[in-house]
Amino acid sequence: MNMRKMTPMILVALMLASIFASIDFVELEETVVIDEAGARTGADAETIAITSPKETSCNMNGCRNELKVGESTTFAAFIKNSGDTAIEEMGYAVTVYLDDGDGNAGMIARDLQGNDLSWENGNVVCDDVLACPIQSLAAGAILGGGKTTMQYAGNDITWIPMAGNYIVEIVVNAIDDVDPGNDVQQITVSVIDWVDIAIDLSWDNNDGKDLITGSGPHAFTLTVVSNGSSDAGFNPRNVTVNLKVAGDLINAICLSNCGAGGSGTDILGSYDLITGTSGQMVETWRHGEDPNNFTTEPRTILNYQTVWTYQGQVEPDVSGETAAYSIEASLQNYVDYDAFESCWETNTTDTGNGTTESTLFHMCEESQNSDDYPNSNADEITGYKNNYHDIRITTLTVYQGYNTDGTGEPTYSLSDGQIGDLNVGTSRVHVQVEHRGSDLSTLYDWNITFTTTKEGEANSQTSTVGECMDGVPPAYEHAQLGDDPSVLPPALPPSLTGFACDIVTLEEGTYTFEADLTMDRKTDQRPSNNHKSVTFDVVNSLPMITSFDLNTIGDLVVGQ
Repeated sequence: MNMRKMTPMILVALMLASIFASIDFVELEETVVIDEAGARTGADAETIAITSPKETSCNMNGCRNELKVGESTTFAAFIKNSGDTAIEEMGYAVTVYLDDGDGNAGMIARDLQGNDLSWENGNVVCDDVLACPIQSLAAGAILGGGKTTMQYAGNDITWIPMAGNYIVEIVVNAIDDVDPGNDVQQITVSVIDWVDIAIDLSWDNNDGKDLITGSGPHAFTLTVVSNGSSDAGFNPRNVTVNLKVAGDLINAICLSNCGAGGSGTDILGSYDLITGTSGQMVETWRHGEDPNNFTTEPRTILNYQTVWTYQGQVEPDVSGETAAYSIEASLQNYVDYDAFESCWETNTTDTGNGTTESTLFHMCEESQNSDDYPNSNADEITGYKNNYHDIRITTLTVYQGYNTDGTGEPTYSLSDGQIGDLNVGTSRVHVQVEHRGSDLSTLYDWNITFTTTKEGEANSQTSTVGECMDGVPPAYEHAQLGDDPSVLPPALPPSLTGFACDIVTLEEGTYTFEADLTMDRKTDQRPSNNHKSVTFDVVNSLPMITSFDLNTIGDLVVGQ
């Protein structure tokens, strides 16, 4: 063989020998398995996610899923046996911690009575049927088949929060748990103070009914009151309420709190009322650092929880066959006083080595158009000459928190008039309807048409229903609206309120939910209150890795 041909072959052989010498052939025989929620040998209790209360999230546009002071909430979570054998004994604990300022759990929070907000229920799964509701949790099973509401001593755990930032923790514990690392979940929850201006209209001497009949004249009362959760109360200024009196009326006059016009002033039409006590001297501006630098001016103040009352009277025109009229009151605006961002003053100083900025947090007045409970910011009463046929939708609510197939109980809801976002997933659109006619013994049959539309899509989901048997307790089977004890079985007894719902699956985007109420076999004489519509953004919660296992056969090789 020619030596020129031999030399390259020898070099190749030497290179291959060097490569094979560096390989650990035992390592080549090993198998590495990466398995999300991998098979665990034994029982493994896992807290997958906390669903109630919802976690507060904030960005530059504000915060969502904040709780309000004094509004009670329960605790709910997904708890699963992620192991390969049944759990025979298990409990859980719920604790509310104060946020230490860095998003970590600090001290255990306490309620108004000084009790720790911490509950431990050790009797969730066990073989004692008298002590535990569940005797065994099978491998792969979810406790309760879905979201579980945490309980203590047989009752739902309830928290009535005070203002502040908190860390909510749910810990599950089970005998012979092979992976204690997935037993805990924590979320951040913010609780904020709230303010509310409540408006109420009522007919005098009409047993609290919002509809009155007969020739009249009929007197009415308007009340406005400010409420709030802050220790300092809520004392809004120049609260402006629009009063609208319209319909088939001979006259409408003011009886008390009539202002410059005095008693007997004509109030037919629409005009604004400034509610509260006038001429009160209050601060209107204060310097952020200098305690002696402030201004005061007179204002009309709606003092905290002091009821402001206005009275009037209307006389219907009964010369015709029918006469219908209404009185409406709604909040227009008010002035609040606080350290609003619009009051702040930012100064830039040249230090010689650059510039520094400092901010003075002045206090000032700022006009507001709504409060934290807009549903209480308006009211209406109506009148009619004879028997008046009317039914209406009172609320439209979207409920969430169900399992994928729609089973389970809701853990979150958002109604028309409220501010917030919805999450993707299975939801129910729900309405409450009520009898608003002048004669409660007149029965009305009815149905609701739901329309759910996603922005940017041509097709909508529609359904016509008259009941809500699943998903929103209590279950309601269709019945007529009214009050007539003469209705006998098999017909269901009528009631003054009814409910209807439709199940929908929401994706990320903007949705409009509409509900239209129809009265059967009679003519609804006030169809304007038969429609409700609300638009909400639906957001997709960030994905969460619930567990991650790395299983190997043999030893891991450092650096490989």
